[in-house]
Amino acid sequence: MADEWAVNLPDKKQVRLSDFTLDELVQLESDCDEEWWALLSHPFKSAKNAKYIYAAACAQQGVEPAVLTVRMLTDVFVQVPDDMPEIYEGPIPKGEDDPQTAGSSGVPYDSSGPQNKPEA
Repeated sequence: MADEWAVNLPDKKQVRLSDFTLDELVQLESDCDEEWWALLSHPFKSAKNAKYIYAAACAQQGVEPAVLTVRMLTDVFVQVPDDMPEIYEGPIPKGEDDPQTAGSSGVPYDSSGPQNKPEA
């Protein structure tokens, strides 16, 4: 399981960077002069990035941002476990209570619809 970045807000809420909307990411790209994936991968690569990402997370939750210092960065920007399922069957995540199987759904991968019955 991989980790992802989140922002701890002054009111004890937490915002995962992967939960930013595309509109928020477009604005962050413009503000920070970085591509969105770089911002999500390295949120405090620069003071500018940290300031704008923190402000966007606070705005998303309607929280007044605190004044950040360098000492606060490792408390504000934290890595959290992603919330993706660990077990997949093909490309589909399995439910936690589903039994594990090594097989497929039973549908042939090369199936293109109904097949003709073999002649007897």
